[in-house]
Amino acid sequence: MRITSRLAAQAAAFAAALVVISLWAPTALAAGPAAGAARVGSAPANKQLTVLLPLKVDQRGLAAFATAVSTPGSPRYGDYASMSTLARRFGARSAVRARVISFLRHAGATHVAADRTGLYVSATLSVARAQRLFGTHLSSFSTDSRAGVARFVAPESATHVPGALAGDVTGVVGLDTQPLTQTPQPAPKSLSNVAKGSSLRSFGSSDRSDVNIGTGYLPRTGTPSGCAAGRPKEGGFTPNQYLTAYGLSSLHAGGFTGAGERVAVLEIDGFKSSDVARFDSCFKLPTPHVKLYGVGIKRPLAPGGETTLDLEVLTAAAPKLSDIDVYESSAAPSAVLKSLIYAIESKNQRPDVVSASLGGCEPDNLKALGRKGIGLYETAFELAASTGISVLAAAGDDGSSTCVDDQGDPTRQLAVSFPASSPFVTSVGGTNVVLNAANQVTSSVVWNDGPGQPAAGGGGSSKLFTEPSYQSAFQTSGRRETPDVSMLADLAPGYEIYCTAKPQPCSAKHGWLFIGGTSAGTPLLAGGFALADQALRQAGRSGIGFANPLLYSIAGSNAALAAPVIPTSVFADVMTGSNDLFATRGDPLGCCTATPGYDDASGLGQVNVLNLTSAATGLEPALASVSAKAPSPQSISKSKLHASVTCSVACVQGATATIKITGGATVTVNATPSPAAAGVPNTVRFAPGAKATDALKRALAGHHKVTATIVGTVVDGAGTTERRSAPVTVVLKG
Repeated sequence: MRITSRLAAQAAAFAAALVVISLWAPTALAAGPAAGAARVGSAPANKQLTVLLPLKVDQRGLAAFATAVSTPGSPRYGDYASMSTLARRFGARSAVRARVISFLRHAGATHVAADRTGLYVSATLSVARAQRLFGTHLSSFSTDSRAGVARFVAPESATHVPGALAGDVTGVVGLDTQPLTQTPQPAPKSLSNVAKGSSLRSFGSSDRSDVNIGTGYLPRTGTPSGCAAGRPKEGGFTPNQYLTAYGLSSLHAGGFTGAGERVAVLEIDGFKSSDVARFDSCFKLPTPHVKLYGVGIKRPLAPGGETTLDLEVLTAAAPKLSDIDVYESSAAPSAVLKSLIYAIESKNQRPDVVSASLGGCEPDNLKALGRKGIGLYETAFELAASTGISVLAAAGDDGSSTCVDDQGDPTRQLAVSFPASSPFVTSVGGTNVVLNAANQVTSSVVWNDGPGQPAAGGGGSSKLFTEPSYQSAFQTSGRRETPDVSMLADLAPGYEIYCTAKPQPCSAKHGWLFIGGTSAGTPLLAGGFALADQALRQAGRSGIGFANPLLYSIAGSNAALAAPVIPTSVFADVMTGSNDLFATRGDPLGCCTATPGYDDASGLGQVNVLNLTSAATGLEPALASVSAKAPSPQSISKSKLHASVTCSVACVQGATATIKITGGATVTVNATPSPAAAGVPNTVRFAPGAKATDALKRALAGHHKVTATIVGTVVDGAGTTERRSAPVTVVLKG
C-alpha cells in the first residue's frame, strides 16, 4: 500500500504493510534474526509462544489434485472436493495427529489441537519448555527503524524436531516472532515529484533525463462522483471511475453486486466501522456485512490504513457481498499462518475469494522459513485451490527489487514477493492509467515513481518456484514469474479513501486521502472475482476458483490480447514502462520492462472483469444438477430410509430427509456427503437413530400418518449446500 494524503505539507507517503512472514525454524536452519536487529538478552523463560507443528502430508498428491480441478480442459476441471475428503486423501492420519497431540501434552504444552485437515498441530509453550523441546536457545531482539521499535523472540541456534516426532512432524512454526514489516518511506516535502496533467512517462531506460519523473500525476483525469469532500480536485480516483475503467460498473448494472458471495481478507491492523460507513455514504454504496475474527488476539487490533483501504475498495467493488470476513492477527508468524488456514478451512463461512495484502521478498522468507516452511504455505494454497477458493496477493510495492533494508529502502538485488510468487496464488501487480470523460482507460503505464518516491509494482522471476504449466507458453525462464495481472496502484492519483485512524497517513482531522499500492489493486480484483462468481453461478457455471490456469488459457486465445484498451478485451496489454527502480537512477538491474504480451512488469495486463466473466462463462464447467428418486411407501422396520440420488456431472453429493409425524414432531436426517460420478445413481441411506425410530414406530402403531420429504443436494468444498433437487415425498409404514 502506498498513500499520499492532504496533510500540512500537502503530502505524505506510507509504504505498504507487506509483511515478510517469518514462520519456520526447521532443523539445520541458519539461526538468528534478519539484519538490523540487536540482541537485548535471553528471552523471558515464562513468555508464552504459540507454535504450529506441520504434519507430514501428501503434498505432491494434493498439488496434482489442485492442478487437475483448476485447469480448463482437464477431465476433472471444477470437480472440487470438500475439506473432509481432502483430509482423508492427503492429510496426516488420525493416529499421527493423536501421537503428536499426546506428546505435546506430556511435554507440558497447553491448548493443543489439530486443524481440520491434519495439516498441523498447534500448542502453547513457555520459552523454557520450547528451548528444551526443540534444542535451541531463544533470545530477545529489537529493531529500531523508521517504522518504530519492535521487540521479538528468535532462535540463536538451529532447532531440532524431537526424535519421538521425527516420523510425524517436519518442523516447528512460531519460535521466531519477528514481524519483518517493511519500513514506511519518508514523507516527501511536497508533490513536486508528481507530474501535473495526464501525461504518463515511460520508465525502464537508463536515460538520466527521466530520473526525477515518476508515473504519478495530478490532478486526476476522468469524471469523479461522490460527495464534495470525497472528490477534491487533487485527489484520488473515486469508485465510479475505477469501477467503470475495469468493467465492474457494467456488472453492477446487470444486477451482479456480490450477493451470495463471501470474501475473506487477512489483516495485521484494524479498522473503524464508522470510516467504512462514511466512505459508503459519500459514494452512495450499501455497506456489506463485515465479520471480524481474531486469531491469537483477545481484542480487535487498533485501526490502521491497510485494513481500511482493503475494506473500502472491496465495498466499492462488491457492495452486496453476503459477508466480508476480516481475519485479524498480530504480525507474529504463527498468527499470520493461522489466519490463512482458518480462512480456507472454515466450516461455516468458507470464502469464495481470499485477498491478502501480505508478503515480502523471497530471500528473506527463505532464510526465515526454510523450504519446508514455504511448503507449509503451499499446502494451504493447494487446499484452497482444491476446494474452489481464489487466493489473490499483492505483488509488492518495491518494483523488481522487492527486498528492502532496515530503513525501508530497496536493496540492489532482483527479487519477487512471497506469497504472491506461489504458483497457486494470483499475483497482482501495479499500473497507472489515464481516463477519458467516460472513465474509460485511454493509456496506461507500469507503476514506477522513481527515486523521488521509491515505489513501483512488484514483478520478476521467482527463485523459490519453477515454471508452472499455465505459464509455459508465455515465458522461457523456467521459473515462476510474477505478476499474473495488474491493476491501478500508483499513489497519484491513486484511490480516494476515508480513514481517521491515528497512525499516519490517516488523520482524524482530515479523514479523506488518496492512496495507492498493489494492496489497493488486490482487493479491487478480489471483489471483481466475487462479481464474476455470482454471474457464473447464475448462468449454471462453476465459480472461478484458482484463477491462473483460466487467466492464461484466455490470454492464449487469438483475441485475448487484441487491444491495449480494456473495454475491447479481457486483458489490456500494458506495453509502456518498467518496474525497475534502479533504472530510474541510471543504474538498471535489468528487469523488468513492459513488452507486447506477457511480461514481468505487468503480467498479462490489466483485467476487464466484465469481459473476464463473459469469457469464463464459455470455459467454466457446468454446475451439477441433482435429482432424487425414492420408492413409496417404505418400511422403517430396519431403521433405514433410502433414496437414489444422481448428479448430472461429477459432484460431492449429499441428501436430506425431513420426517414428519402428523400432529407430532419433525426429524431431520442428513446423509454424509460423498463423491459421485456423473449420471450414476447413488443409493443414499438415512438412519434416524434409535430414539427417533422408536418414536416413529409408536406413531405408526397408533395409526398416525408419517411422511419423509427427501431432497438430493450438491455441496461445495466446505460442505455447504450449493444446489438442491426437487423434493420427493415418501410415505412410511411399520
